[in-house]
Amino acid sequence: MSGNNSRKSGITSLMGLGLTAGCFMGVMGLSQAAQATLIHEYSFNAGSTSSGTYTTPDSIGGASYAATIMGSAAISSGQVDLTNASSSGQAGNEYVSVPLSALPPSSSSLTFEEWFTTGTNGAHTQNLSLNSDTVGTVTDAITAGAGATAESYFFITQDNGNYGSRTGMSPGGYTNEKVGVNSLGTGSAANADYLSKLVNGSAVQHMVTTVIDNTSTVADPYGTITYYVDGVLQGTSAQTSADNWSTLESTFTNMWLGRSAFSGDPMFNGSINEFRIYNNALSSSQVSADAAAGPNTVLTPEPASLALFGVAGASLLLIRRRRAAV
Repeated sequence: MSGNNSRKSGITSLMGLGLTAGCFMGVMGLSQAAQATLIHEYSFNAGSTSSGTYTTPDSIGGASYAATIMGSAAISSGQVDLTNASSSGQAGNEYVSVPLSALPPSSSSLTFEEWFTTGTNGAHTQNLSLNSDTVGTVTDAITAGAGATAESYFFITQDNGNYGSRTGMSPGGYTNEKVGVNSLGTGSAANADYLSKLVNGSAVQHMVTTVIDNTSTVADPYGTITYYVDGVLQGTSAQTSADNWSTLESTFTNMWLGRSAFSGDPMFNGSINEFRIYNNALSSSQVSADAAAGPNTVLTPEPASLALFGVAGASLLLIRRRRAAV
């Protein structure tokens, strides 16, 4: 009798351990999923016109997050083709306007990924620009010239002149830009090849990634910003008290692909294959994996799958307990 009770006690302990492990695995699964959640994906596989507005869908967020195709840009073969030969300040240019509502809360960490192919290249041509520009004004100067107000901004540029490919942000004008990462100077063979092909206008697809990590640490109380080119780490910069995503996001009025906030910068000329927004900071291994997989292939785990994995662990041990009790 006592031996039977001992066996039941052991089984009960095993079941408790199993439930604990299963719940832990489920929580870990949800935690891991939260670290790898793709919330918006613009694949440019389709477009439609309504009331004169040409839009392309967000395959994850739905119709309310559709991006607007500006100018005479066209969608073909799963890409949006932008044909521009002028500066950002001129009318009729082709670019993509993404709704600001697609951004996660400013306190959240986030990641931008973009795959593109460049045609002719120009210094300061921007892949992504978030800014406080007033569209249509003549004094929309990032440099805060006479009569103009310096704009807050965040950007990714495929070629920033002597800096190489670059990402950065500022609370107002380039003279106040304290946070940024340059690709030149890293000695990366992949980046040297990337820049060479950009300068030559070679029709080779590339990927740029900016990870904005708002996690506060002792070393970086305002978080960090990390930049990758074709999945290769280019560097990390600390956000500052005056220059940080959590403060700047609420000031932005536009999110553009292929256009700068500064009217003198050239427009993007080429095609964009895919643009993604994650509501978290992707790890280096995740960025490298995404670069290797290419656009239209999402590798990050779905929340349900990892949560079910944890629940399954608990369920299997419950089944074992029932069999042992028979």
